Order: sequence, then C-alpha cells, then structure tokens
Amino acid sequence: MNTKSIRFILGWILNIEALLMLLPVVTAVVYREEEGVAYALVMAVCAASSAAAKQGRNKQSAISRESACATQCFMFNFLP
Repeated sequence: MNTKSIRFILGWILNIEALLMLLPVVTAVVYREEEGVAYALVMAVCAASSAAAKQGRNKQSAISRESACATQCFMFNFLP
C-alpha cells in the first residue's frame, strides 16, 4: 500500500475541510453566536492534522496518475 499517497490525499482533504470550516466561523462571528468556538476548534484540529500529514513529504514527490485514478475509483465505488 502506498502510504505516501494516502497521507498526501488525506492532508489535502483535511486542508480543504479546514478552509471550508472558515465559513461557519465567520457566520458565527457576524451573528455573535457561541457555537463559533466549536467550529474554530474543529478548523484548528483539521489544519493541524493536515500539517502533520504533510510533514516530512518531499517537495519533488507527487502522486502518480495511477494512484490518483485508483483512489478516485475507490472513492466513487465504495464511499457514499
């Protein structure tokens, strides 16, 4: 199993999730809701996990076309 590719993909998924969690945080700040703290905490955990997943990754290594296709086929067939 290619763990580098899995870490790379999970790192990007967590990075995108952290970015998307910014919307509820901003909304909570605008409407002065207390739930914004929980969203900010989840965003921080996702960003930290993403940084940990990407740590130690060589800049020149990239995901191969075969790994990308296999991952996409897996996600399309087995995940809801």
